[in-house]
Amino acid sequence: MADTINLTYLNDLVGRVVKINKAGPDLKTGKLLQVNDDYLTLQTKEQQVVYFQLKHVKAVVEDTKGNVNPTDYPELSFYEEDTKTMGDLLGQLLLGSVQINGGGPASRVGRLLAVNDKFLTLETKKDGLVLYHLDHIKSVNEVELKEKENESVYELEPAFAEAVTLPQLFAALKRQWVTVNNGPDKVEGVLSEFDDETLVIVHDKEVYYVSTFHLQSIVVPIQGREDEVSEDENSDSDSTNSNENSQNNTEKSSKSQTRRNSKSNVYRKILMESIARSQAAINDRN
Repeated sequence: MADTINLTYLNDLVGRVVKINKAGPDLKTGKLLQVNDDYLTLQTKEQQVVYFQLKHVKAVVEDTKGNVNPTDYPELSFYEEDTKTMGDLLGQLLLGSVQINGGGPASRVGRLLAVNDKFLTLETKKDGLVLYHLDHIKSVNEVELKEKENESVYELEPAFAEAVTLPQLFAALKRQWVTVNNGPDKVEGVLSEFDDETLVIVHDKEVYYVSTFHLQSIVVPIQGREDEVSEDENSDSDSTNSNENSQNNTEKSSKSQTRRNSKSNVYRKILMESIARSQAAINDRN
């Protein structure tokens, strides 16, 4: 039994206004622009081009009453040539700003740093590096970020840059603090062991066995990220109060720096204590 909708039906809908999925955060309405081997392209009412991976499209709903005219959608450019598969498309988007999984808790926006056959690496302002399993990417679309947000802050470490398979990725992450998946399925802890089917993650005295089949994303926190976010927020706040005298600004900056340092030190202390407890649990198991 096929795991996607018959492409013949979908090709007949190109140029018409449809709904992708029936309900929920993944629902999108727009003009169907093209159907490729494993993804389709939709132009939304917000004049955004979204690429949906076919294996995650549960239904396509056609508006047979003609309530919306396709001519109401102005022509937008989109990737047509040399992008027959989702992998080809992601290659074209490399180093650009994108949104992954536009609806729901798995949605993130950032700069696409790397793509290979099994996963991609997204640099985000909030979470640091997020590694997405390609099989679990529902949709992707280009976004425009502020110039400051679009600047690349970190370079990939060699272990990540050279990883082209999931086992190599897991090996690069071993003994590091990771966050696996998001929403109700989120698991945090130290990656202790792994094989082709299971990740073993230790958090304090608890040991989680996570199926790699259901692995959607891995967040790798980067030291210093919290300070940078705080500095960006403080910079924005300072710009809105530029009329204050220099003495008040100096005092405010000093207090803000003290609070940031205190918050960062507490965060790192908690994180290191948790990693130490997890490491102790790993040693006990061995």
